[in-house]
Amino acid sequence: MSALDPRLNLVNFLDASPTTLQAQVNQAIKQANDFLDTLTSFQDKDFTPISADIALRDVLEFDHINLSLDRSWGVLSHLNGVMSNDEIRHVHHELLPKLSAYGTRVGQHQPLFDRYQAIIDDETFFAELEPARRRAIKLAVRRFELSGVALPKAEQERFAAIQSELSTLSATFSDHILDATQAYALPLSAEQLAGLTDSGLSLLADAGEQFKANELEAGRLTQEDVDALPTPYYVATLNIPVYLAIMTHADDRDLRAELYRAYVTRASEFDTHTNKDGDSLNNAEVMSQILTLRQQKAELLGFNHYAEVSLSTKMAGSVAEVETFLRNLAKQATPTAKQDLTQLQDCARNYGITDLQPWDNAYIAEKLKQDKFSLSQEEIRPYFPLPKVIDGLFAIVERLYGITVKEQESYATISDATAASRWHDDVRFYQLFDNDDRLVGGFYFDLFARSG
Repeated sequence: MSALDPRLNLVNFLDASPTTLQAQVNQAIKQANDFLDTLTSFQDKDFTPISADIALRDVLEFDHINLSLDRSWGVLSHLNGVMSNDEIRHVHHELLPKLSAYGTRVGQHQPLFDRYQAIIDDETFFAELEPARRRAIKLAVRRFELSGVALPKAEQERFAAIQSELSTLSATFSDHILDATQAYALPLSAEQLAGLTDSGLSLLADAGEQFKANELEAGRLTQEDVDALPTPYYVATLNIPVYLAIMTHADDRDLRAELYRAYVTRASEFDTHTNKDGDSLNNAEVMSQILTLRQQKAELLGFNHYAEVSLSTKMAGSVAEVETFLRNLAKQATPTAKQDLTQLQDCARNYGITDLQPWDNAYIAEKLKQDKFSLSQEEIRPYFPLPKVIDGLFAIVERLYGITVKEQESYATISDATAASRWHDDVRFYQLFDNDDRLVGGFYFDLFARSG
């Protein structure tokens, strides 16, 4: 096992437990707050205008302190996104109010803002900085403005409360979507499997094994009940690979309609699922609160509505400009969309469907490709196995950019941490080398859907 180049500065996922990351985040926040306290204390004692070079030194030091926070929080957020469980979610959500309060304090910290402003106000000094540094400073000043640095004290406190509520509500919204997606499971009869491909059946069989394990763990089935179920046991879920397999190939129209309705009403008032604590997963009220708070935030900052806040950091100049663009795009796309719809409707009639519905679109589109072009996703699949597709992708990258991609041959273990570690056994790590075989960087490849 070859040792990693230390310049990669990879995360040791074998040691990235939620409690470890929580301690690192708390320590990083404390260190950053101590630095801000020092700036405040210095400014209270010395009213002399700060020079641009000293201001830049302080800004760079603060940026460096924040790197450890960005790294530890980034890893925790990543794990919550790619393999969430109760422990990871609990720690992630417990830290959210602290991160929100810290972020608001940074955005409203006058001494820190004054340092950024001192750099910009010294036009000669600012002009001599690298373009990337000038751009970063300008964006930072804009973030201060959007964090309410110029607001009166009472309004700053209200802004901070809104930010904290929004961070919690956004996490709750995502939790509900994930929980609702994973809560749905529909065992299928043999008749409902008609039309499904071998790869689709394999996905449903895997979902069936997961369903058995979940029901056994929750106590809804006994081991005797599980043993009595057939193998393979086919179960429909709302995880995208399974969902698309059914919507594209299942001949049972009622099954497609049922799955479609379940998918588009996840975490809504039509979804009766609850989380492990028995709480509703309905996001309707959560969405209403988010919209209300966003409007209040916009008004505090002097905007008419939240769309203006969002566009203030984007290329589009105004809400009207975006709306004009979208309406023009719709106008240009509509004739072709109508042609496509007519083709689907004509094809649908050949399969006994006279009233084309959303749950028919993918199914009929696949039939149309087979009828018109003798093209089938399932027949093409053997020609594009994953290793071949990845090799082809990397060959294109090498030809275009002169970059060679090499996969890590083996991965770190608890007893030997000299190689790249992973958050899941499906993950792969690759290193990038230029034409002179010099290390450029590396990346992780995580291609498969999983529970959580």
